[in-house]
Amino acid sequence: MSSSVKQQLIEDMQLAGLSAGTRMEYLAIVVRFVRRTRTRPQDATEQQVADYLRGLIGQGQCQGTIRPARSALQFVFQNTLGRPWGLFKKESPPCAGGVCRWRPGMRSAAA
Repeated sequence: MSSSVKQQLIEDMQLAGLSAGTRMEYLAIVVRFVRRTRTRPQDATEQQVADYLRGLIGQGQCQGTIRPARSALQFVFQNTLGRPWGLFKKESPPCAGGVCRWRPGMRSAAA
């Protein structure tokens, strides 16, 4: 991730009022995305984001890992890069192998 995008992301998260812990977690998630995909956020496609999230599901990660990853990527692509993608209008993908019981259309306990 270029330093200008990283700095803009940090500023956007501060302006959005995200807590320091959330900002650190989102930044770490975006860095992991860049390392895993070897693609800068500004060059990434919606398909690459979807493939990355599917990869997390394939690893057996549950919603406690997938939702923050999805939220962090959604934040950087929509807020920092100004890219409103259809992927981010969809529900989070269900977990593979029955590890998580959440399904599209199901409300979380917090909702």
